[in-house]
Amino acid sequence: MLEHISYMKGLAEGLDIDYTTKEGKLLKEIMHVLEDVSYEIKQLQSVSDELEDYVIAIDEDLQTLELDYYENDMENLDELDDIVDDYDYDDQPIFLEEDLDHITYEDEHF
Repeated sequence: MLEHISYMKGLAEGLDIDYTTKEGKLLKEIMHVLEDVSYEIKQLQSVSDELEDYVIAIDEDLQTLELDYYENDMENLDELDDIVDDYDYDDQPIFLEEDLDHITYEDEHF
């Protein structure tokens, strides 16, 4: 963007625009505002890049923390799976969800 603004300034100088006229003053101010806008956009891009790097670093740190935190839970789940796999379900009745609505405490036989 700065290159385009420099090109426009060069064009204006090459055209020998009289900056003392109303039109010349307006054109000069427009180019000045464009330079300011371009500079601010460049600054915002720089800040945005820094924030992106910061967010990536936070994300990596969070991922490390999650792995450390949930590692214990995964070990507990593995132990629970082993217990469930070892349990003998042959003596237990199997109920479907709709059957559970009709069972009362007096009806239980186990």
